[in-house]
Amino acid sequence: MAQTTPKIRRIEDAGEKIGGARKDWKQRFLDLSDLEDMTNDEAIANVKKDNVWPQPKWDEVVAQGMPAEVAALVKAVRDSLAKEPHFTRNAEPDAVRRGYVKMTSLLRDMLMSSSSVDEVRSCYVRTLEAIGKERLATVDPETRATLISAHRPNATRSGEAVLGDYLVSTDPAVRAMFFSVYAGRSAPFAVQQTHMKKARKLLSEGFPDKSLSWRKGYEVLNARSGGVVLLKGYRQVGVFPDADAAWKWLEQQSKAAPAEEETKKDKKEEPKHPHLDRLTRGGMPDRRDGRDVTPDDFISTFGFRGVEFGNYLPDSERQQVLNLAFDALHDLAHVLDWEPSRLSLEGTLAVAFGARGRGGKAAAHYEPGRRVLNMTRLRGAGKLAHEYGHAIDHWSGDVDFEGQSQFTRSATGWENRIPEKNLRASLTNLSPEQVDAWVNLLNNLYTAELPPDEALKHEQARLKARQAEMARHAGLLAKELEKPKRAQDKAYINSVQTWIPLWTEECERIQERIRRREAGEPVEPVRVTSDYYREASKLCGKSGTYWKQPCEMMARGFEAYVYDRIREMGARSDYLVHGVEEDRFSGPGYKGNPYPVGRERAAINEMIGAVVSAMKPRVELDLGSAPTP
Repeated sequence: MAQTTPKIRRIEDAGEKIGGARKDWKQRFLDLSDLEDMTNDEAIANVKKDNVWPQPKWDEVVAQGMPAEVAALVKAVRDSLAKEPHFTRNAEPDAVRRGYVKMTSLLRDMLMSSSSVDEVRSCYVRTLEAIGKERLATVDPETRATLISAHRPNATRSGEAVLGDYLVSTDPAVRAMFFSVYAGRSAPFAVQQTHMKKARKLLSEGFPDKSLSWRKGYEVLNARSGGVVLLKGYRQVGVFPDADAAWKWLEQQSKAAPAEEETKKDKKEEPKHPHLDRLTRGGMPDRRDGRDVTPDDFISTFGFRGVEFGNYLPDSERQQVLNLAFDALHDLAHVLDWEPSRLSLEGTLAVAFGARGRGGKAAAHYEPGRRVLNMTRLRGAGKLAHEYGHAIDHWSGDVDFEGQSQFTRSATGWENRIPEKNLRASLTNLSPEQVDAWVNLLNNLYTAELPPDEALKHEQARLKARQAEMARHAGLLAKELEKPKRAQDKAYINSVQTWIPLWTEECERIQERIRRREAGEPVEPVRVTSDYYREASKLCGKSGTYWKQPCEMMARGFEAYVYDRIREMGARSDYLVHGVEEDRFSGPGYKGNPYPVGRERAAINEMIGAVVSAMKPRVELDLGSAPTP
C-alpha cells in the first residue's frame, strides 16, 4: 500500500506568539497558577466566581450522595458570594484577586464536601480557623476596639469579621482575602436565615429536579389550623391536607392552564448581523495589485505584533481572509486618515483568524486581555470596524498607564458609564484636547441636543409641569395649615416651605430662557436622553446591560461612522463593515435599533471624527521609524 505524503501547510502564524489562549474553566477550576501568566486585563476578565467555582450540576451532585437539603443550602451560600473580587479601600488589585481565588477555592472545597446542614452552617467558624484568627478576650478594651475598627470594610460596623472573642488576622493579605468575596456588608458564607429560607424555597420548587419547573415560585408551608398552605410569593393559593396533595393539584393546574408564556412571549426579533453570500469591495484604491499577501505583510505593513490562525482553518480560507483583511485595513486607514502602519496602535495589537474562539453567537470579538482583533473565519466579515472601535477605546484609556487597575481602563469607561468628572480624572494619560474629544463623544452617545424649536417646546412643557406641581403642593399645604397644630404633618410643612422658594427660582430661570429663545438670543442648549440610548435599553430588556454599555455604544457608533464615510466616497468595503444602515433595524419587527439614526447619527459621526483627529498625533508620534507599506 502506497504511503501518502502529509500535506504541508503553507500559511503559518507570524510574529510574536499571542499567548493567553482561552481555557475552558468548566473542565477545571481556575487557580493561582493561572494568574501568573495573565495580563491585568485578562485577570479582570477571568477572575470570576464562575471560573473559580463553576456552577455545579446540582442534580448530579445529589445523585453522587449529597443530600438535597444540603445541596440547596450550599447553592444559597454560593449564590451569596461576590461574582468577582470585592476591592476594599487602598488594597492592591493583584493581592485582592489572588485572595479572591484562594478564598473562593477554600469555600468551594469546604462546602462541596459537606454532608449535613450543620457542616454548612459551621462554614464561617471553619473558615476563620483555616485562614487565621486572633483572640480578643486577652487584650485591653482600647486595643480591642482598635483591632475591630481596622477590620471594618469601608468603615461599616456591620462588616466586622468578629466571632465571639475572635477576629480575622490583622495580616493585610489575609484581610484582603477574607473580604474579597463580600457582595454586601456581611460575610456571605456566614449562614443566616435568608440562606435557610432560599434553601427551603429551592426544595419547594423541586430542587434539584429540573423537570418540576411548574413548581417555580410556589412554596408549601404548614398551616396553623392543620394541613398545609400553598403560596406563590406572599399570596395564598390554597389549603390542602398535605404537601403531596398541594403539589398534585398544582401539577394538574399547570397542565390544564393555557401556555401563558407563549402568549406573553415577545415576538420581536433581536437585530442580527446580515450574512452576505458575496463580499463586495469597490471604489477604494487597490493595495495588493492582485497578489496574495502573507502574515508577514500584516506585520510589516500595519505593525501588528503577531498574526494567528485557528488550527482548523484551511489554507484556502487562510489566504482568503488574509487578502480580505489586508484590503479592509487599508480602507480603514483611508477613512481615518491614518498611516496604515499606525493601525497597530503603537504595535500593541495582534490579529487572529478563526482562532481564540469564545463560542456563542459572536461573529468576531476584541480581546482586551491580550489586545487581539479576532475574526471568526468568514463569519467575522463586516465586523472589523466594530472590533477596531473597541481597540481604540481600550488603547486610548490605557496608553501610558502604569500599574494595575480594578477595571478595564478605556476612554469610555468600558462596561460602566461613569460621571464626566470621574472620567476626566481617570484620563490623565491623554492631553486636554483628547479628553475633551472623548467626553464629548460620550455625551453624544447618551444624550442629544434638541434643535431650537423643540428646545423651546421642551422648556415650556417643563415650566408648565413645575408650576402645576407647585400649585398642587400649595393647595395641600394650605389644607395642612388649616388643621389643629397637633394634627399637622410638620415634616411635610417644613419640606414644602423649603422647596417652594427653590421651585419658584427654577421657574424664573426657565421663563428667562424661554424669553431669550423666543427673542432669538443665545441660550444654553437643551440636552435630553438620546434615542440611541433608548433603543439600546429596549434591546437590553429589564435586566441586561450589554447593548447600552459605553464600549458597545461607542463601537456601534464607530461602525456607523466608518460605513457612512465609505458610502460618502461612493465606495464599499463589506469585510470592513456592512449591515449598519440607518433603516435596517428601524422597523416594528425588531426589539430596538442598535445603531444611531438621523440628527443623532450625524452628531455622533462628528464626535467620532473629532476623536480620530485628536488621537492621530498620538499614534503617529514615532512615524519616522514606521515600516513602509
